[in-house]
This record gives sequence, structure tokens and C-alpha cells, in this order.
Amino acid sequence: MKLFDVIKNITPLSVKGSQDVEVTGICHDSRFFKPGDLFIAIRGNQFDGHLFIAEAVTRGVSAVVVEDDRAVPMKFKGTVIKVKSTLATKDILAAAFFGFPSDKLFVAGVTGTNGKTTTTYMIENLLKPDIPTAVMGTIDYHFNEMQIPSTHTTPDAIQIQKIFRDWVDQGAKAVTMEISSHALAFHRADSVQFDVAVFTNLTRDHLDFHKTMEGYEKAKARLFHELLRKSSKPSKRAIVNGDDPHHQAMISDVVPTWIYGIELGDFRIKNYKLNLDYSEVDMITPSGDKNFRIPMIGLHNIYNAMAAVGVGLHAGLGLDSMADKIASLKSVRGRLERVESSSPIRVFVDYAHTDDALTNVLTFLKNLRDKVNPKNKIITVFGCGGDRDKGKRPMMMKVAENLSDTVFVTSDNPRTEVPETIIDQILHGATPTKVADGVVQVEVDRRKAIAMAIKTAHSGDVVLVAGKGHEDYQIIGTKKYPFDDYKIAKEILDQ
Repeated sequence: MKLFDVIKNITPLSVKGSQDVEVTGICHDSRFFKPGDLFIAIRGNQFDGHLFIAEAVTRGVSAVVVEDDRAVPMKFKGTVIKVKSTLATKDILAAAFFGFPSDKLFVAGVTGTNGKTTTTYMIENLLKPDIPTAVMGTIDYHFNEMQIPSTHTTPDAIQIQKIFRDWVDQGAKAVTMEISSHALAFHRADSVQFDVAVFTNLTRDHLDFHKTMEGYEKAKARLFHELLRKSSKPSKRAIVNGDDPHHQAMISDVVPTWIYGIELGDFRIKNYKLNLDYSEVDMITPSGDKNFRIPMIGLHNIYNAMAAVGVGLHAGLGLDSMADKIASLKSVRGRLERVESSSPIRVFVDYAHTDDALTNVLTFLKNLRDKVNPKNKIITVFGCGGDRDKGKRPMMMKVAENLSDTVFVTSDNPRTEVPETIIDQILHGATPTKVADGVVQVEVDRRKAIAMAIKTAHSGDVVLVAGKGHEDYQIIGTKKYPFDDYKIAKEILDQ
């Protein structure tokens, strides 16, 4: 591709050299330089790409995009494009290089603290097979048999556009993707042309990065006020959880919006029934009323289903078709997933890693337990990730001890923090008498903590293993080690 065709969509401060040069790749990572590449020098938190320009030149790149052209070696014979922000420009260049693939797709973006993964999987199942649909999110990036392990909830801008291009070439007609607040802050999805954007909820998380809830809210709102608003798609819509106190921040005057909620909104619930096997609701929608049987448990999954049905309606699907497809859904890995076993002990694995998510899951389990047999116990295993928001650690402890009969505090992904230090900070939220009485126990080794919880349980008790969900690894230091909550719990149950 000619360089001119890549950069004609931006307004550079200056261009030195030929725009007729051939560009065979696009890159911002020094590990992947190839001859003929367009190299984008990004100023990051840890590294400044301008320091690698000399190496890029030596490796034979055709052109460089920079904020400071003084970093370009005098010997470079290629083209130098100077821009105000390489970070904000990268996704535009990536989209152009890969032929603007999102123009050819129905794109649904889902953002929020909790529920993103389940909602995207629900949307995928509603759209298929009528509309061949790909998924990009926390668990993986997949379309049909093509599956790429997830490195980030929302990958880098260049990776997004490349994967979209591959999916279009393989026949995809739609993509449902999770949009993280980090992705919005770092402009990873700015050139994705969205048809619909969903807001699930906003609760405390990632404040190690956003610093305040206001900053976190502002990052999420970019999806609606900037990305969706400027999308070139002829029919655009926002779908917003009206029961969340932050929902007004997501509503734009220039984008049509559907509100969903239990009692108020364009989508609302007339009746619902919850148990430990499924949920059943009578849903009121802009296209009429419909009964939905959802083979996932918990009130939060009713919210997720309303959002997914909204996306389906915007895509042109009928309620009857969607009701049949939702009834045949399979549980999403690590999202209140029951561990299959003949044991009379019910064990669930869930990704809940915020105080709000833990509240939702435990409240649901507690309410159902109370209906079945209030004497049965709820036993919770949880920890908190290292190198992440420390403020939520005692908050999660308060939730766990208030809604559980016994709590085992353990390690999550400690990363570069000392596990015992993380646990000490979690215990700041514990009631001292509950620690003394053994209601709150500590076991640093997560495998042992899960085993202790299950061996403590009796017939009819419920064990919740929270925090890691679908993850099949544990990060200790900077290394990943195999670790799967579901497999470990099943192994212990089967024994």
C-alpha cells in the first residue's frame, strides 16, 4: 500500500520525504520491526518509542510517525510524518492500512465495570447464525474456528484493525466487543465505526489508573459522546442501564438511546423468577412483550439479557427468534459457572473482582439459599489482584463477611506485590471478632483455600470461588503459572 493512502486520513504537522513510498506493514513495537514497515513512535508510561527510531531505521522501515522529528537519524532516507499525538493518530493509521474493516461490519461495543463478557456472548448467540458474528473480549477473540488468546479485554489499535480485517476476509458480518476504560483512555478503538454501544454499569475499579470515579466515568462516557457520535454508520443507537446511578453521563443528545431497567425504561421486566438453574422473565420491549427463559442465574444476567435483546432489535432481529436463542444459551465460562459434579455441594466459579460484583453474586446466592434452606451455609473464597486498585480490598472483605457464613481470604494474581501484604489490606475490612471466631480465615495458597472451603461444606451448602473466573493461570511476580479455579474445584469435589 502506498504511504499516501495510509496518511491521507490524518492532518500531520509536517511530512518530509516521498508519500509514494510502499508500506508493507504497520508497527509501534520495536520487537516486531520489519523492512517496509510504517513505524509509529508512541510515548508510553514505561517506554518512549522515539528511543527506538534509530533501530527502526537500521531494520529498514519505510516511514516513521513521530511527535519529535529531532529523534530521527540524519541518515534516514525514508519519510518522516510529524503529528501532535502519535497515540491518538495510531488507530487512524491502522484502520486505513487495513482498509477500514469496521465499515463492513455491524459493530456492537459493550462497556461497563461488570457484565461486559456475558453481554457480548449473549449478543453473539442472538445474532448467529443469521449474522455471522465474531467476539472480542476478556476471554478470547474468536470467529468460527479462529480463536486468539486474549491479552487485553480490548487489544491494541493495530491488533483490533488487523483482526477485524481477517474476520471480514473470513466472512464475518458483525462483531460484538468489550470496550475497556483503558482502551477508551488510550484511543485503541477510536476508529472503530460503531452501530450500537451498551453501558452495563459503573462501580469502583481501576482507580489505580483513573484515580477518581469521575475520571473512570469520563473514560467510559467517551464511547457514547465521541466514538458512537462520530461513527459513520447510518443508524446508531446507545443502550444504557437506567438503574445505574451513572447512566445519565452516558446519554448523548445526538444519539438515539434505549434505556433498560427492572421497572423503568424502554426495556423493563413485568415478572421474573430466579432459581439456581435458570431465570425466567416477562420482558417489555419497544417491539412488544415477550417471555424469556435465560439458562443463566442471577438478577445481573437479566440486565445482561435486556441489553443483548436491545442490540438484537437494533440489528433487526425478532423477539420470537431471540427468545428461542436465549433459551439455548450455554453458561459463559467463569461467570457464576456451576462446577459440574455429583456432589450435593454446589460450587460456583465467578469473575467477581469488585465489591459491587461480589455483592450482586452473593446477594443472589443468599436469597436463593434462604428460600431453599436458610440453614445451608454460603462459603466464599476470594482474594484481590496485586498492582491494582488497593482501595477496593477492604470493601470486598466487608461484602464477603456480611453475605457469607464463612470466608477464606487467599491470593488472586499477586503479581509483583507480596501476597501477605495484599491479604493484610483486605483484612482491614474484616470484623476482628469474625477473624477471632474463624468466620474469616486466611490461606495464602489459593489451591489449599479452595480445598478448605469445599471440605468445610456439607450437603446443600454453596461455595463461591470468586475473582479469577475464566482465567487458567495465576500471575506471581511477572510470570504466569497454570491455575484454573474450575478445574481445581472439580478435582476436589470429585475426590
